[in-house]
Amino acid sequence: MSVARRRPTVEDYITPLPELSDHAKKNAIETEKDTIEYDDGLLAVAGPIMVLCYVLLFAVAGITFFANGSALFAVAVSAVFGVVFFAVPLVFLKMRAKRDVRWIKDAPHTTCTAVETCTGEMSRSEAIIQIVSIPVAIVVGFTLLAIRWSLL
Repeated sequence: MSVARRRPTVEDYITPLPELSDHAKKNAIETEKDTIEYDDGLLAVAGPIMVLCYVLLFAVAGITFFANGSALFAVAVSAVFGVVFFAVPLVFLKMRAKRDVRWIKDAPHTTCTAVETCTGEMSRSEAIIQIVSIPVAIVVGFTLLAIRWSLL
């Protein structure tokens, strides 16, 4: 038997918040079915790890293909794509934090030991491991490939 937890609703967070402005009250969610979007703090931990992995990836690729001009150009194009890959969501996140009254950054969910994901609830460390496992695997794999390439 599983015990399902109820998703937080607007009423769970409106009362502990400080007094909202008239503009925020006017734009507030009006139905009980709508839920508040909260910052669970995973991006603050996993984001820098992912950025570090991609920086290491492009550094290893640049060192590996330094002698070949066309390959180095491909690495540079990929690095620019990587910057865009992280910059666009960061800009959207900042825009959302300023304009969306449903977005609560300092919610109690940032210190919870469990987080809610699309597949259910899991511990915070398990969720972070799932987020960063692919970038770490890519860096390790490409580094091993670069070592093998240099031995040829």
